[in-house]
Amino acid sequence: MLTGSVEEITLKLGLYAIGFMMVFFQAVKSFNQPLEIDFQHRFKILSGVEIHTITSSQVLRRGLMIYVSLYLLAYIFLLVVWGVLTETAGPSGRPLVGLPEAPPLKFDENVFFLDQEGVARPIYVATFLVALISADFTKRYESVVRRFAHARAGVPDGIYRVAGRLERFLADYVPEDNGPLVTDYETAKRSLKEFEVNGQDDERIRRSLSRIDLLGRVAVSEGDQYSTTWTLNNIRETEALDQEQIQLLQPLKSKIAALEPRTESVRELSAASSAQAENLIGLFSVLFIKNGSPVAELPEPTASVVEDIQTKLRDYHSLVYFCAAVLSLMLSYPALLLLHVLLTSSPSACNYEGWVSSLCNHDFARGVLELTTSRWLSYFVLFILSGFFALNARKLQWESGTWEGLKVNGKGKGPIHGYAGIVLPVVFLTGFVYLFTLVVLSSYPYVFAGATINWSFVTVNNLPYFAIGLVLVLVSATSVLIICDVHDNFRAWVTISIAVGVSVVVLLIDVFFFASIFSLDTNRFIRETLVLATFFSIYLVAFSVGTEVSEKFTGERN
Repeated sequence: MLTGSVEEITLKLGLYAIGFMMVFFQAVKSFNQPLEIDFQHRFKILSGVEIHTITSSQVLRRGLMIYVSLYLLAYIFLLVVWGVLTETAGPSGRPLVGLPEAPPLKFDENVFFLDQEGVARPIYVATFLVALISADFTKRYESVVRRFAHARAGVPDGIYRVAGRLERFLADYVPEDNGPLVTDYETAKRSLKEFEVNGQDDERIRRSLSRIDLLGRVAVSEGDQYSTTWTLNNIRETEALDQEQIQLLQPLKSKIAALEPRTESVRELSAASSAQAENLIGLFSVLFIKNGSPVAELPEPTASVVEDIQTKLRDYHSLVYFCAAVLSLMLSYPALLLLHVLLTSSPSACNYEGWVSSLCNHDFARGVLELTTSRWLSYFVLFILSGFFALNARKLQWESGTWEGLKVNGKGKGPIHGYAGIVLPVVFLTGFVYLFTLVVLSSYPYVFAGATINWSFVTVNNLPYFAIGLVLVLVSATSVLIICDVHDNFRAWVTISIAVGVSVVVLLIDVFFFASIFSLDTNRFIRETLVLATFFSIYLVAFSVGTEVSEKFTGERN
């Protein structure tokens, strides 16, 4: 808090300002980096393009403001959390407030009390956040946040998705009046298919490469055609793309010059042109975004263009997940209510008549309903949202052909490579919403009673649930992704077995965690363990069974 003399307050404000500037300048530096990690497999021609070269200054500032604001909010959040923890803890490192049945949380006083007055806290937190932004092990997460901000800055970060939809659009439906851009895209694709045929002579190969614009600008008697290279000159400050294309074409030109009338030589040239084919698709997708957007200053041109590209692709998994979520909500509430009635009744009332008599008690029934509703809502946020976010992220990658999930043919990278980029942001986002939900649900008794909210008590009371929640979000999001991948490649019994197996693992995690937290209250330990495991089992098994059953009616797998 800003208390003390004028000099002390001035010093604290100065340190806060320095911390804000540290985070601000690091965020600006990170925002201006190209999304190299996003284009490591396809469209390499776009990987080194500076952000400011393919968007307007006005829209760029919009994305920059969003990106910087996210990290400044994270800075404020860390300051508040650190302050609550240090103010809650006593001189021995133990919290002053806590549940009587739970052992107090222990903090290392060598860590938390080197700066008891909190003078240097703004610098500590800012340094930690700057290190987090720039560290290699968080690069995957940081790139997700940066990609989100770049999309708001008009940068075609969704280039994979646009290219994937373009190819499906052209394969499914071709309107009569395509327009020059789509027409050239089709011509280039046809030329690529012709070029892939072996046994062509030198001149035919040269004509084929010219038609798909891999050798430079195309000019005919009527004037310059709507070629890729020529159109790039009309995009604002995109010389970087031109130079990159020229450099990438040098090895291909050398192979063309050394071409011999042998099958092996033609195959080498065909292999060398495959990377250029990817570049061509990427460039056409950029042009489609820039020329297809009805408003030049749209904050999200990629999203607006994608919505206009209609395909026959059905969002199969997300539809099933919605149905499974509704089903799990309908089944889990009565199950949780029954568990709370059984586990909160007195030992003498452990029979049917005793339970009915307990429910007739107004205070008992109200307490059970409040406890059930509170747990039901918090677990709904925890599991339903984690799966929803994970499935949507997977859908975008699968739609664009860049999903690197479970490999069943022994090729490619392991599933952790594809899952990490989705699961980590989901843990962060769902964890934040879950913490907010816990605080709200813990505060409403104070509000109804007209009392002042004890924030220290609310925070410490919810720390165990927040900790186990983060672990289970990680398990939940990963399980949903694995079930989708396994469903696409294996039989139904494998999918359902994985759901049951993960539910057992979650039960063991609950037992271990709640046994250490509520070791002094056996009844509460059993209640919390069974309630959480029951909700998760219903949720995951409903999704896996729904995925397999719905396939019998739709006949689709994705």
